[in-house]
Parts: sequence; C-alpha cells; structure tokens
Amino acid sequence: MTDGFLVSELTWNGHVGTVRAGVALTVLTALAYVSVLGGELTFDDRAMVVENEIVTEAQWWALLTTSYWSGITGQEGGLYRPLTMVNLAAQHALFGDHSSGYRLVSIVLHAVTGLALFLVVRRLLASPRALTAAALFCLHPINSEVVSTSVGNAESLALLLSLLALYFLFADRTWFREMEAASLLVLAQLAKESAAVVAIAVALAGAYARNRRLAVMGLTATAVGLGFRLAITERLGPGPIGFLDNPLSHLPPFERIGAGLTVGVLYLTKFVVPWPLVADYSFDQIRAPERLGDAHVVAAATFLLSL
Repeated sequence: MTDGFLVSELTWNGHVGTVRAGVALTVLTALAYVSVLGGELTFDDRAMVVENEIVTEAQWWALLTTSYWSGITGQEGGLYRPLTMVNLAAQHALFGDHSSGYRLVSIVLHAVTGLALFLVVRRLLASPRALTAAALFCLHPINSEVVSTSVGNAESLALLLSLLALYFLFADRTWFREMEAASLLVLAQLAKESAAVVAIAVALAGAYARNRRLAVMGLTATAVGLGFRLAITERLGPGPIGFLDNPLSHLPPFERIGAGLTVGVLYLTKFVVPWPLVADYSFDQIRAPERLGDAHVVAAATFLLSL
C-alpha cells in the first residue's frame, strides 16, 4: 500500500508531474466541454463582443480607460475590467464573429486555471489529492456558464492570476516573489473586481501570522487595484443597478439580507448537488422572501451559523 502511494506521489511531482497533470486536466476539460464549440454568441457575449465598438474596433486606449459596460450603454458604470476587455478585443481581432474560436479560448483558460489550482494545492496536500481537487474543478458543472461564455473569461482570468500569485507566495518567500505575487493580485482585480477578496485574504493571513511584510503586500495590492477602479469610474461600488438586471437589489434592506442568505445557501446546495442548472435571468426566477422570518431565510441562517 505504501509503495503504491509513493509511486503515485512521484507520478505527479516535479516538472514531469506538472506536465502530466496539465495533459490530464486538458483532456478532461476538453471531453467535458467539446460540445460548446458549436455554441453561438448569446446574451452578454453578443452585447460585449459583437455590438461593442470599443471591442470590435480594438480601441485600445478606450479599453483601458473606460468602465466595463460603457461601450454598450454609453455611460460610465462602476465595473472596471480592462484586462478582460483587452482579452476580448484580441480574440475579436483573431476570430471576428465566429464563436468557435472564443469557445476554444474559454476551454483552454479553464484547463490552465485547473492546472494552476493543482500547483497551489500540491504545495499543501499530497499530489494525488491535488490532482483530484483540480479535476473536480475542471469537471464541476457549476463552472459551465463560465466556460460556455466569453464574458466568463473575466472569472477565469481573475482566478488564474490569483492562483498564480498564491503559488509564488507558497513557492519562494523572497522579496522578488512577493512583488510578483502583488502584481498578479492587482492584475486579477483588473480582470474582475471580486479578485480583491484574494488580496484582502492575503493581508489578513499576514496579519494573523504576524508577518508584517505579507500583510502590507496584500493591503498594497488591494489598494492599487481599487485605486485604478476609482480613478477610472470615480466610484468603488458597482453603480446603479437596473431592476431587470438584479431585482433583489431593489428590495427593502431586511428583505435584501434575507434574499442574500437564501441565495448563498442555494449556491452551496448547487455546489454539492449541481442539478438542475439553468441560465435563466428572467424576472422572479429566484423568488424574494416576503419577510425576514420566512422559512427559507430561517433555514438558510441556521445552516450558515452551523458552519
């Protein structure tokens, strides 16, 4: 039993193990998502890639200096994702309106992100467990919307860059590596704003471990990412949210808290049992609780408090 485990360990360690893991994860991802290659550009993909002149005309300066939706709405919003926008413009220059190229890029990005997860987890756990975790990430249906859309590249890029930052921090805690990690954490936020959570987590981990340099690095990366966003959009929040875009955001405060609890538990449930999954954004698909004491809200709060 021990000999078999050691052989399994050696199979996935070192540079050769990394290559093997990359091949395995790429094959798994391709098998899971090959069917999306024939999918058309729909929903936000069509608006962002086909109808957005800033992207289709490769207006590089505008891509770096305007908010995420400005090319569609003509108004400055609170979202700032220049790295994602440059990525989409580069893809449009290569593929035009042919959707299969965009889908292929999404699949490759997902596989590479899975490999980055493998490298990070391998620093913490045995290699076979790291491969299992990465394979689960690549195959889990809850990621299907990210892989099946071009705008989902924002999530893939943000996670990939965040994982690479963590890998550098785990691999070698030199000043140079920490600067690389900080730069990657900033770039991750320029792919999607939610990546700021990772930079904040690094800062908190540094504070908990009484590692002042790590804490300062995480805070600096967070501040720089938010600073870019503030400089371009003049706000740190997402800006006005239309009722059709997110009806739950227009609820009264207490009902909004209840809706947040319910949605959070729903997401955790889908993570464990990912069926059914429906990309339906029409109104009232997620029903808002009528009051904070609603049974679903109480159940959700009880579940979260028990964690």
